[in-house]
Amino acid sequence: MLASQNDHQKVVELLLNEKVDPNIQKNNGWTALMLASQNGHQQVVELLLNEKADPNIQHNDGRTALMLASQKGHQQVVELLLNEKVDPNIQENNGATALMFASFNGHQQVVELLLNEKADPNIQENNGALMFRPVARGGSGGSDEPPVVAAKKVLD
Repeated sequence: MLASQNDHQKVVELLLNEKVDPNIQKNNGWTALMLASQNGHQQVVELLLNEKADPNIQHNDGRTALMLASQKGHQQVVELLLNEKVDPNIQENNGATALMFASFNGHQQVVELLLNEKADPNIQENNGALMFRPVARGGSGGSDEPPVVAAKKVLD
């Protein structure tokens, strides 16, 4: 897993050639794909996906590789994961989605990618918060607009 986290492509390739399971999870639930995705290591992500790493696995807090890449704004990694038919609407333990993480951190291009791949902007967190709560609740004059309308204003 450290090889994936630190972008050691040759080591990852060697381990995969030795038939190491790419879906092994650490005690905290993290996988090699999650570590590579969070750090934006595109080639390592490709290697792992080619060896059937499951992009929908969730770690102990419920986050997926897509959420981790979206949170950090790693657009190319997000594209790779979306090409693998990852579910963009999986929710972590608090109810947040990849779209929420990208939006909260201001990664507009990632938000656009996720919306184009049917990420649902109307999903709520467990506490009832919506993805565009900063805009919908005062960031845009205190408007009570639906999240999709607020999102379009943010993206325009």
